[in-house]
Amino acid sequence: MSQDILESLGSLSKTISPEVRLAIFWFTTDDQRRRIGDLILQATQAIVADRQQSYDDFKWYRSSWQDIQIYKDGLTVDASGSPWYLDVLAKLLPPISKEEYGSSQLQLAKDTYIATAAAYGIIAVHDVFDNIQRLQGGMFYQRMHLWGTSNGLAMQSMNQMTERADRETSLGIEQTFGNALKELIANPIWQALFTFRIGYPRSVQEVVVSQL
Repeated sequence: MSQDILESLGSLSKTISPEVRLAIFWFTTDDQRRRIGDLILQATQAIVADRQQSYDDFKWYRSSWQDIQIYKDGLTVDASGSPWYLDVLAKLLPPISKEEYGSSQLQLAKDTYIATAAAYGIIAVHDVFDNIQRLQGGMFYQRMHLWGTSNGLAMQSMNQMTERADRETSLGIEQTFGNALKELIANPIWQALFTFRIGYPRSVQEVVVSQL
């Protein structure tokens, strides 16, 4: 991932407001990507092992076209990043259980999300509990994603760490992932709001040829 591309993406924060309080931290080296990947996998495992959080996570999964049309939100198989043939099977077979969903999330995190990420980014704000800053962070990611799509890039949110950090706060337990995020950013004035992966997607021709 070239520095020019990362700078172009980062500059989009200024298109929201001249006084916007946002920062983007990039993780591009092998060691950085390995560290982020390990933390994402650990956070996914912690979510799956947490009965309440895994249940709340599963409630957002829309397994049928009818659910997608009714709720118009949530996660779908088409956006999961899984191989195309698994997408087809998932649509043909009966809806999966919460346990199967959790297992699939672990497998995808390990074999797809982490294995194929060219780089990771973390959007940070001064106060993650300030709703205005949250909205601005979401707008920033949307603009980066649109810019990336128009320039041949693929991006996907990877918020397992921040979700788990929030859960740690709500339970009043040790801040395993909250502290890990602070160490990653290494700047006390910024707080991690949103994590994502970025890279170059395979072309349709590559996918078709690889399956033959």
